[in-house]
Amino acid sequence: MIRIHVTLALAIGLLTLACKKDEPTPDAPVCSTQVSYASDIATLISTSCATSGCHNAGSSSAGFVFENHSQVSDNATIILSVIRHESGFQAMPQGAPKWSDEQINNFACWVEQGKLNN
Repeated sequence: MIRIHVTLALAIGLLTLACKKDEPTPDAPVCSTQVSYASDIATLISTSCATSGCHNAGSSSAGFVFENHSQVSDNATIILSVIRHESGFQAMPQGAPKWSDEQINNFACWVEQGKLNN
């Protein structure tokens, strides 16, 4: 009788684990449309990051320059971590409010969709 209970408990546990693997992670973006670099991402970056004294060509102190697709694409993983305010990364944009969940999701979708120059 105990053997049946243990077997049943194991089966339920395995089914529970199998179902959980299909659940999206909290940071997984929900991408319902194609994100455009030119229309969506470049605008966010130019107004929040590539500003005077921050991540533009005239600022050597920031360490990163984000003035074109290649520069943003090459650093997309780091950008995503800092705009999400992940532990171990300096929260950005510095001295400004955190991007909205929608803006962060759009950036994450752009990354997931291949960082297209569209």
